[in-house]
Amino acid sequence: MLPAPAFLQEAPLQPLDLPQGTIHVQRDDLLHPVISGNKWRKLSGWLQRARLEKKSTLLTYGGAFSNHLLSTACLAQHCGLSSIGILRGDEPMENPWLQAARRFGMQLCQVSRATYRDKALALAEIQSRAGMADLAWQDVLVIPEGGGGPEGFVGFQDLIDSWRAQSFFPRAILHASATATTAVGLALALARAGMETQVLAVPVLHNLPEQQALAKAHGVAPLLRWITGHEAGGYARSTPELRAFCQEFTRRHRLPCEPIYTGKALHALSYLPDSAQLQTEGLVFLHTGGLPDLHQA
Repeated sequence: MLPAPAFLQEAPLQPLDLPQGTIHVQRDDLLHPVISGNKWRKLSGWLQRARLEKKSTLLTYGGAFSNHLLSTACLAQHCGLSSIGILRGDEPMENPWLQAARRFGMQLCQVSRATYRDKALALAEIQSRAGMADLAWQDVLVIPEGGGGPEGFVGFQDLIDSWRAQSFFPRAILHASATATTAVGLALALARAGMETQVLAVPVLHNLPEQQALAKAHGVAPLLRWITGHEAGGYARSTPELRAFCQEFTRRHRLPCEPIYTGKALHALSYLPDSAQLQTEGLVFLHTGGLPDLHQA
């Protein structure tokens, strides 16, 4: 495990008293205002690879409100690297996420949605554009959308190793899951460590087959439990009940909680019927960061 970069803050394990009992929260949301939670966990392995291969530019993919694009731009600036974002969409785009990415020095290159579906085609189009042909492409590290791939699992091994160093061995880890990179990364790390901790993944959008397929491809499907039914309409959607829950949870526990990611997982644990099936003893909630602090971006 490499030392954490100086720009990261401490991410402690924090006890949290709930009506069902006391759990622990892994406060990865405190790692950084922008590169927080699983954004850092998924990018840390890619940063290690960039340093090993002496790459000078990080290139990745995302939509207009992509936290991954923004986190990659911020990470690159912190590390003295350049960054390129291939942006999905045909329409003119401007919002605080994209503005912040540009402030961090990211060069945003927009492609049509049809082109974006084939990432190799999107990359080839960008490479052929005026002003890009002279770029030293051998110095560019291409990171998959969302930071997935084998390098995207490295940061979760670092997390599990840090727990072992503290002699902390939880019974289960609960988290919000969008692509299953976090779920699979945790399961792989736990298996390598010989720990019998179960991973409880709460999908935040309606893509369970895709998430299950990733787990199966990496041989960790038996180690995962999917807690479904808490998608609240799908990705980036919510309900009045969920929004009210997040506001009250944040007020009561002073723990940031939003309705896109972490709120859905905490709602599943605390209020919905599935929560009655979960024993809180030895349970850790992995706070995966949620939305970036755009005021500090």
